[in-house]
Amino acid sequence: MKPSSSELLMVLLQDLSLHIAPALADTYLQSSAQLWAVLCLLTNQEQARAADVRLKDIRSMRAMFGSLSELVGPELKARLRAAHAGADHHLDIASLDATHAELSTLLITLQEDLEMRADKTAREACKVIWSHLNASAQRHALTLPFS
Repeated sequence: MKPSSSELLMVLLQDLSLHIAPALADTYLQSSAQLWAVLCLLTNQEQARAADVRLKDIRSMRAMFGSLSELVGPELKARLRAAHAGADHHLDIASLDATHAELSTLLITLQEDLEMRADKTAREACKVIWSHLNASAQRHALTLPFS
């Protein structure tokens, strides 16, 4: 049987927490081993949901670009429409991270454009963007075992 990366990280977490850290005489080294154990736990959380979180963000941004493209000038409008029509052919984390970064940069450009305007429509569009950012932050949040 081939263990999953999640199983390996949990074995490492247990060994660091229950066997290695307590066996170390130096309190600094004990703390370091415990910190590495927590990092294994957080890495396990991130690895388990990485693709899902990124895809939800990407889909949310693409949908926003489609609905908000009519509010901006022709050049940005074309970029937003192209991003809205885009598709994700590769679901590996590196590809999703690259797409996420590209769309996030475009989102910043859109937000800057809208925030330069004082009209009600632009303000409402900014609320949509902030709602996306809030939901994204919640999706990306990691849970510490002792919180």
